[in-house]
Amino acid sequence: MDKHEIITRLNEITSYFSFGRILGYISFFETVGIESQLKHGQESNRDRLLSTEIDFLCGLWLQNVNLAKNWDIIKDEEIRKEVYGLMDDLHNLYRDSQDFGDLFVENYFYEGDLAYNWQYIKFAKEKYNEQILSFKLREEYEFDTTVIESTFNKIITTLENQIRKRINEKRRKNEYVCPLNLFTIKPNKIRKIFSPEEQNILKRMSYKLGDKLPDKICDITDYNYFKQYPIIKLPDDRGLFIVNTNSLAAAINETPYYWLSEDKSFHKKLADLRGRTAEDIVYKIIKRRFHISSYNHILIKRSKSSDPITDIDAMLCNNEMGIVFQVKSKRLTELSKRGCVTSIKEDYQKAVTEAFNQGLKCIECLNHASEYYSLRKADMTFAENLKLLNVCITLDSFPGMSSLNYLNQPKDSKVPVIAMSVYELDIIFYLFQSDSIMDYFKFRSKCAQYGIYGLNEIYYIGAYISDYLGEGIKLQGNKICREYALYVDYLVKKAKHGSYCNKDIDCDIHSLVNQYPINSPITCK
Repeated sequence: MDKHEIITRLNEITSYFSFGRILGYISFFETVGIESQLKHGQESNRDRLLSTEIDFLCGLWLQNVNLAKNWDIIKDEEIRKEVYGLMDDLHNLYRDSQDFGDLFVENYFYEGDLAYNWQYIKFAKEKYNEQILSFKLREEYEFDTTVIESTFNKIITTLENQIRKRINEKRRKNEYVCPLNLFTIKPNKIRKIFSPEEQNILKRMSYKLGDKLPDKICDITDYNYFKQYPIIKLPDDRGLFIVNTNSLAAAINETPYYWLSEDKSFHKKLADLRGRTAEDIVYKIIKRRFHISSYNHILIKRSKSSDPITDIDAMLCNNEMGIVFQVKSKRLTELSKRGCVTSIKEDYQKAVTEAFNQGLKCIECLNHASEYYSLRKADMTFAENLKLLNVCITLDSFPGMSSLNYLNQPKDSKVPVIAMSVYELDIIFYLFQSDSIMDYFKFRSKCAQYGIYGLNEIYYIGAYISDYLGEGIKLQGNKICREYALYVDYLVKKAKHGSYCNKDIDCDIHSLVNQYPINSPITCK
């Protein structure tokens, strides 16, 4: 089937209200249970769907649904299998394309989740913590940033409890479990569990099923309204259908930015605040492990009266090594997500290349720190003896960044391009102790220099853990295998649901691995 035929068939299937049950099945298979996710993640592309694919199907349902159309329940499994097959066929069309734009789309769309739920929520609180932003969101959009964490946690707890309770009850009575109902919170529960302010968050994140969408989805590259409003309000007061909690967490993090951007007179102020917030977030992350030897906002001037040459957003040092962090708040634009090569290059230039070049300038100055007035005054002359790395950080998730880093790696530079989002940086500092963090960045530098490619930072983290444990690294050509990413995902989720729910991991890698063993070797199909 060609793309038009696939989309046409998906449009037909998603025009039925019954498709909500298929979404419930998919959500259950793909998102419930850490061990189940690890096992399911090893299956072939045809047998699993990623979060972005679920979002695409939800967007089609919002767009196409006729509330009066239904099919018999006995057809559910047949249609579920067909949907998985159609989505795999669509994936293959992009994967097998010879067009760079299509290949980039395939890379970013099928990359997988770009952050964990708890990260989206945690950093949303920090991104909108400035008084002017929180006030504007509360007064103009009824979006109280002080209750986003409690709202999301109540959603997760409510869904987990009712899934467990309903499955046990129905199994005991040998009755059918409606998958749509498993992920639907009824109005009486909403009124009972959520405060008025929390209910406003739910309302602001919702879109009513059956209402007309402002934009039509014709392909995976098109703007998807569901990603901005991922709670589906069902008709006839049936409740709120929450298919994908990761998408909800991402929307809580990102949708307020779109609201704030609607005010054209506020653009410059918003950009300034985002830039400052991004630098502060990165500094807070590195300070968690390097309390004494971390720095931020280091202005570089040659003399007291001269103009600034550049500035270091954040920096950490440990023994003979230092890392310069340059931070950008540039986002991947919608045009880039459609595969526009010019736009992709421009976005990468602003998000990474400019930060990288600024970092190189900072390193050049640090190598001769005693020649600069501001560095002498800040007692930074010791930096002349450090081996320095340059790491670029983006405030928001940046799909496809790892691939773009690989393609744009300078051939003759002694300092390689290492770039990631705050979410990926946060995971590194969550998992590793200070010595391992420095060792990890040395490892990343070597990977960049020797052309070892990981689809995203989680792949590199998994490869590093394997190498640290003395097991070597399994590659497909120069590519890090998916098994490593699955293992890190498993470790992070087990740790976050266990002893390290509210704190960074405080043991070494060997102890961490022993705490959370896997039942069988990870082998991807």
